[in-house]
Amino acid sequence: MWTHPDHGGGDAPPEVFVRSLSHPEAVKLKRMSSRAEHQSTRIRAAILLASNVKTPVPQIARMWLTDESHVRKVIHEFNEEGFDSLRPEYRGGRPPGSPPPSASVWWRWPVPAPTAKGCRWRAGRWTASPPTWPNAIS
Repeated sequence: MWTHPDHGGGDAPPEVFVRSLSHPEAVKLKRMSSRAEHQSTRIRAAILLASNVKTPVPQIARMWLTDESHVRKVIHEFNEEGFDSLRPEYRGGRPPGSPPPSASVWWRWPVPAPTAKGCRWRAGRWTASPPTWPNAIS
């Protein structure tokens, strides 16, 4: 395993470059680097284009203001998975298929019991005067 020269290590880590690209692949990456819908896809495509012209990883990281480890990860994933690795992976949110929470869970009015203070609840309305709230300001 490589360690930093200041911490007892030796040589620099081996450079990582993207696999050789065919002309249509390079054109597709060029188009994705400027026209992709997601910013992350545009940056990943630009990282791969820079690696295609043999730009070293530290220089690519400085160009795109990111980590060297992120640049290496993008290159390795592209070499293994191809263009599928450029799509962002969304996480979080409600799991698919779970029902949305009902409104009664989110918002409940503090309603007194129907028989409180002589009022009765019938057919969706109060039959006498509406109840007074316990914390009402008079």
